[in-house]
Amino acid sequence: MSRWSKTSLPGIIFLFIVCFCFANSNYYVIQKGDNLYRISKRFNVPLELLLKVNKIDNPKNVKVGMKIIIPTVHTVKKGDTLYSLARQYGISVNELMELNYITNPSKLKVNQQIIIPVARTVSPQDNTNNSNYADLAWPHPGKRESYNGKLEGILISGNKGDVIYSVSSGKVIWSGPYRGFGNIILVDTGTGLIFGYLGNETTTVKVGEPVEAGTAIGRLGVYLHQTQAKLLFIVFDKTKRTFLDPKTLYKR
Repeated sequence: MSRWSKTSLPGIIFLFIVCFCFANSNYYVIQKGDNLYRISKRFNVPLELLLKVNKIDNPKNVKVGMKIIIPTVHTVKKGDTLYSLARQYGISVNELMELNYITNPSKLKVNQQIIIPVARTVSPQDNTNNSNYADLAWPHPGKRESYNGKLEGILISGNKGDVIYSVSSGKVIWSGPYRGFGNIILVDTGTGLIFGYLGNETTTVKVGEPVEAGTAIGRLGVYLHQTQAKLLFIVFDKTKRTFLDPKTLYKR
């Protein structure tokens, strides 16, 4: 039995909490011990913006189980208008104007950053068809072994300090330590899947940061109940709310 199994239970609980919190992409469910100040720091969102988007007058008036919006930012591209952004994200033009202090909706500039209170982008390419990932590289070239327990994943052996790479583009939704797993990195692909990288000594990305396939995101470490540096690589399907076997996404 893998030494990872001794630390799996708290990790599983943690991963389910994190993944379920992000089941609707930019929502977060308040957990025990949370407060808005800590959440603003964790997701690199100004406290004032969290309060405004969620229409909260007093930051102390939050309760466990309360669902809040974690706003995102859209960088204006050529051809974007407030009207097209409103349709794309399923919100009103007036809401976008008020939140971004825009008085003239016709004056958007390329590379201007627009705060989006709720991300509900619908795209024909946004699906979890495994064929979309058939050309992925693994996050580390080391020896791989299946991990089967309360969740499915792949253990990848390596040396302490080895670079860990993101296997896809997406946005970092978690980057930090968790007991028994060193530092954890979770990347939301925007296609319904979350890729998890557990067992890092250090991370080189922050929450909210966009990454591309091949981006260096961390370095492998040796942690509790381990005698060898191993990365636990997992895939979570947000739509089905279940873990997938990463091997099903690969040709090789």
